[in-house]
Amino acid sequence: MQYEIARALRLEFAIDDDRAARFLEDALDPWGAAPSADGPADVRIGELRERLRDAELQNPAGDGLSTAIDGRGAYVRADGLWCAVPLPAPQGPFAFAAERGFPLGRVFGRFVRPALQLAAFGYGAVAVHGSAVVADGRGIVVAGWSEAGKTETALALVEEGATFLSDKWTLVFDDGSLACFPVPIGVRRWLLRYAPALRRSLPRGARLQFAAAAAGEAAAHLTASLARRGGVVASTQAAVAELATLAQRASLSPSQLSAAYGQPPPTGRAPLTALVLLTTTADGRPQAEPRDPAWAARRLARSATYERRDYLSLSERARYVRE
Repeated sequence: MQYEIARALRLEFAIDDDRAARFLEDALDPWGAAPSADGPADVRIGELRERLRDAELQNPAGDGLSTAIDGRGAYVRADGLWCAVPLPAPQGPFAFAAERGFPLGRVFGRFVRPALQLAAFGYGAVAVHGSAVVADGRGIVVAGWSEAGKTETALALVEEGATFLSDKWTLVFDDGSLACFPVPIGVRRWLLRYAPALRRSLPRGARLQFAAAAAGEAAAHLTASLARRGGVVASTQAAVAELATLAQRASLSPSQLSAAYGQPPPTGRAPLTALVLLTTTADGRPQAEPRDPAWAARRLARSATYERRDYLSLSERARYVRE
């Protein structure tokens, strides 16, 4: 099965694993299957048929990641299974190989997605760490450090009539056009107070999740005084509070979010007209001012590099074994 992103990047999946195939289909939304093309795909996920030989195992080093390095490359272990992960490179193609049944979600966000972003350079494109909307036919990218409010700002613009294009990452091509990079959107429950259009049209699953979060929050509050006595009640209260916190953020696919606003899936392109780079200050006072494009470009490069840190750290793990 082949998928095509923004009529450019191609990912090929070649494992007889229905569960992994369903995961991949969801992870690449809004982009779907595409006809096979000549030449290698930019990212390929094939089946790992040969077990490791003479590899050195590296247990988690504070990152929850178990790896192994041998003469052929790097491998990630999850649920007792292995996936070969290509080391970072300036350009593709990037070849992954997983044992059948390997939980693809354990490597997709940390390694496959960054590999796709690096492969975009071959198409004169860069994956910018920012969300994007289209207003009056003009593309606006909202960038910034993680948790700076990119998603919330983009959704505020959509509430005012803009069209959703992408969240967290946006492909910017050398012709000045923007396209959606496939990443799910994390919608926080508190945002719904300020997003009435989205609140009215949330998918049923997200509604149920937020309802559970509200119930858990109320239960945690009611049992807070009893929890001070310790024991089983305290442990239960802590668990309820943690579950309520986790449920405060629902994940929507790009197609789901667009449908909630009555918009088609974000598979078109738009010309880049404005870049808004969010910064946060200690005193919390809002301000807006024009900035130098070179300053913004440096910031974008640094935040994108940091977001890919898990993938880039594989090179350091390999160096430890090989040098």
